[in-house]
Amino acid sequence: MEPFAARRPQIAFLLGKPAKSGSIFSQLFELLRAAGVDIAMHLPHTAPDPVPPWLFGADLVVNRGLSLDALIAARRLEDAGVRCCNRIRATVAVRDRALVVRRLVGAGLPVPATVEAATWGDLLAAAAGPSVVVKTVDGSLGRGEGVLIAEPDGLPDEAPFAGPYLIQHRIPADGWDRKLYLAGDHVSGLLKPWSRRTPDAISKPFSPDSMLVDLSRRVAATLDLDVCGVDIVVGPGGPMVVDVNPFPGFKGVPNAACHIARHLTYALRASDAGLNLN
Repeated sequence: MEPFAARRPQIAFLLGKPAKSGSIFSQLFELLRAAGVDIAMHLPHTAPDPVPPWLFGADLVVNRGLSLDALIAARRLEDAGVRCCNRIRATVAVRDRALVVRRLVGAGLPVPATVEAATWGDLLAAAAGPSVVVKTVDGSLGRGEGVLIAEPDGLPDEAPFAGPYLIQHRIPADGWDRKLYLAGDHVSGLLKPWSRRTPDAISKPFSPDSMLVDLSRRVAATLDLDVCGVDIVVGPGGPMVVDVNPFPGFKGVPNAACHIARHLTYALRASDAGLNLN
């Protein structure tokens, strides 16, 4: 690729919904434009062609929040050699929680003990006691839609959401969710108090130690993700990976737009020298 001074590279953003003013994307766009990058945006769900021809000329395609159909269509970009962040196939794969668990276990990474169940009846037969978390295999659904923490009196008789399912042992943790946010090699952390009664408690930034940084990087590398979130709880056996999200919202993460912009310019094979990203 020619230097930025000779030709402005283009990053195309494929987004599931428009970028709002004041969001991380508005900050990110400003930083990238200041660094000499042209920005283009495409919303696949609003267009007759989810992958128009002009996208194949982009130097980098960034995707976030796309439907499964849009992601599958976007695989044509990777087939044509277009650099994508995150990689389309990796993003599709992470939507399958069962596959994520298998890959992490295969890489020797710590996850809660997990059992797969095809139906709710199978799940009720396999669940042992109330200390379990049930998740739909569809990784695009979070708590309330696709994640259920068992009540003290056990699980409901009727399925609260569609399967297939994962049953995971609930870690007797220290009361904190450690949410690690990766943009390339950079790792930021948010500490969120966990409570069944206040699941939306406010998170606060924290500096993850070297063990958590290394673990989150190994998760990202195993799943082939550039930009992601890794949720970790720490129990008696040490840290456990409980969730992975491709390109999360980075809400509350200090300087998140700067870290992402820096990684994207690296992905364009740009030198950090001379880039005004501070």
